[in-house]
Amino acid sequence: MWDVESGKQLAVMKGLSGVVGGMEFSPDGNNIVAGMYGPNPRVWDARTGKLRCELVGHRPAVHDAAYSPDGKLLATASDDSTVKVWDAKAGDEIITLRGHKGRVLSVSFSKDGKRLASSGINGTVRLWDVATLQQINILKPNPGRDIPQGVLAVACSPDGKLVAATYEDKTVRLLDAIDAGDTLFERWSKAKSFGMVYRVREAGGDVQQETVFFITNHAPKVKALSRHLRSHWSIENSQHWVLDVTFAEDASRIRKDSGPEIAGAFRRMALTILQRDTTIKENIRGKRLRAGWDESVLDDIYAGFTAV
Repeated sequence: MWDVESGKQLAVMKGLSGVVGGMEFSPDGNNIVAGMYGPNPRVWDARTGKLRCELVGHRPAVHDAAYSPDGKLLATASDDSTVKVWDAKAGDEIITLRGHKGRVLSVSFSKDGKRLASSGINGTVRLWDVATLQQINILKPNPGRDIPQGVLAVACSPDGKLVAATYEDKTVRLLDAIDAGDTLFERWSKAKSFGMVYRVREAGGDVQQETVFFITNHAPKVKALSRHLRSHWSIENSQHWVLDVTFAEDASRIRKDSGPEIAGAFRRMALTILQRDTTIKENIRGKRLRAGWDESVLDDIYAGFTAV
């Protein structure tokens, strides 16, 4: 290891043998991990060059290694078609991620630490959820066309929405980390149909037009789907609209901590109490006003609710 400014050698990594696949500093700069084509990947003290631990579990060779942004995890890519995730401090294996067909050549964590990208010789990039350590996507360039063989390296964009991949055909491609390469039924295995709704709404001389697409696990029956869609808007009209008009929910400035959730729960509880009341022949706004003016009315409304 060298000092960048002076070019002076600072330390020699002890126990290093064979071809080195990829090296990376830990986020705090204290450690270095290296993938090895011969022996197991290893972790060194960056200041002294002393070997800290050896990551045992892969079959040679290990092409790449990467730290998570918080420095708690390590990921390695190997010829044995797997990605392994390790406890960076203890050097213990946490899980083996399977799914690649053939050698895995590169790994990269997103900057927020929520995603792990891995690339293989078969030309695909796989995206993993770090919290659950489950595969969430397979990224491919130009879905439906031939895949250029071999993704040699991957890197996640700072916002985690894109993955840059270098291919054996001497190209670098940007893949959409959210949508790329998935068909509708790969992402939504229980989906049975998809449809389109065209809405026209006229209010006060103003005409609004809207086209909405949806997917569903219901059978493709127009009348049945229409009922479901209208029932959704009845919920919007009966609850959300009332909460906005009567309780001014959209105008609420409560933002701190759990305040919005708590205030929303109280509004919905109050709306339920007022809707169940049968003692006053008023709309929801009128009931609120009368309950605020007269405590005996409030007591009657509450008593009727608790008796239900």
